[in-house]
Amino acid sequence: MQGLDRIRVVLVEPSHPGNIGGAARALKVMGLSELAVVNPRRFPDPQAEWRAAGAQDVLEAVTVHDSLDDAIADCHWVVGTSTRQRRIPWPLKSAEEIAEEAIARQSRTPEVSLSPADSRRSGLSVIEFSHGGTSRMLRAFQRGPC
Repeated sequence: MQGLDRIRVVLVEPSHPGNIGGAARALKVMGLSELAVVNPRRFPDPQAEWRAAGAQDVLEAVTVHDSLDDAIADCHWVVGTSTRQRRIPWPLKSAEEIAEEAIARQSRTPEVSLSPADSRRSGLSVIEFSHGGTSRMLRAFQRGPC
């Protein structure tokens, strides 16, 4: 699919290096290639390499950042994921709605970047959401039709 090279996935403070390798492998399977990591506990690490089986190219291209703001500084549109219940009413959309909006944005704007973010906890904190300029929130692990 055209435009996938403009999507960046950002992991925020992953607690285990295997999560970075697993993310690299998942990106590869989906046709994505840009993975950024914010303050990883251990990276590079052999466990990341083991979990990235078949996606070494994605793992080798990982960029490491000191802050979420730095990781998404050049992004025009940011989507955050979380499993936490929120009191702040960010716009909540399904994965399908986010995908449709991402495709529409990419056709209108030549340099759109989408940065879902994951975290070592059950999602990003309120501060991470607000500082990251998140314009949409995708509720992770939503139950619904497969």
